[in-house]
Amino acid sequence: MKKFLTIQNFAWLYAAMFFVLGSLRHIPFINDANGVTLGIFSLQWYDDLLHYASGVWAAIAVWRSFKDSVFYFKLFGFIYGLDGVLGFLAHL
Repeated sequence: MKKFLTIQNFAWLYAAMFFVLGSLRHIPFINDANGVTLGIFSLQWYDDLLHYASGVWAAIAVWRSFKDSVFYFKLFGFIYGLDGVLGFLAHL
């Protein structure tokens, strides 16, 4: 059995989290009449696709190596950090 290091365990957690996030839009009682998830997020099909792809990439990184898991967090930390900053600035 392969032993995973802490960073790889976090990557597993992120994979699961992104699969849940990708599925939220499809749960009726979590969305309002306007299709807004949790009352604050307007998610589209491409958002779901991005979340699923992020989850798949995290899972693949875990299975490949510790080094790939670290790269995953560096890359997606930058991407999602930039997404957050741009989203904030766009709504000022």
